[in-house]
Amino acid sequence: DTLVMNLCGALANLAHKNDANRARIWKTGIVDTLLQQASRDVQSVNLSRAVQNRNLMIAALLMNLSAGASFRAKMMKIGVQNLLIKIVSSGDNKEMVRYALGALRNLSLEPSVQVELVEAGLLDACIHVYTTYSEKDVYQDGTSAHQHGAAILRGLS
Repeated sequence: DTLVMNLCGALANLAHKNDANRARIWKTGIVDTLLQQASRDVQSVNLSRAVQNRNLMIAALLMNLSAGASFRAKMMKIGVQNLLIKIVSSGDNKEMVRYALGALRNLSLEPSVQVELVEAGLLDACIHVYTTYSEKDVYQDGTSAHQHGAAILRGLS
């Protein structure tokens, strides 16, 4: 799991603000494989630190991939929204929730998938964010879960 965590971290870095790298990563098929692993883990209660860190980096990768408009519909097609909404709705790891919110924010900007996001439970996830976190819950980058939730709602409008 440590190796996969480092691989996901490297891929997340490569995907940051780089559509060519996003395309290369997408073509490998690794996103679907990682999504399956993380989706199984979300159902588990007692995850090792290594698995938690791996899943954190998977969420970071999904956020950076979803920043590319041409990947949003593809990501929805393999079901990333279900994992991301589950993380936001029940996640204990604040940074993982931040990455999941970032990915959902990016996905919400794509008009062709907005209805599907809402049907998957995105609005309930945003309500959960507002009831679970306060404005004082600030991430390392200075943003808050409330700001990410607001950005998602703006993206849907």
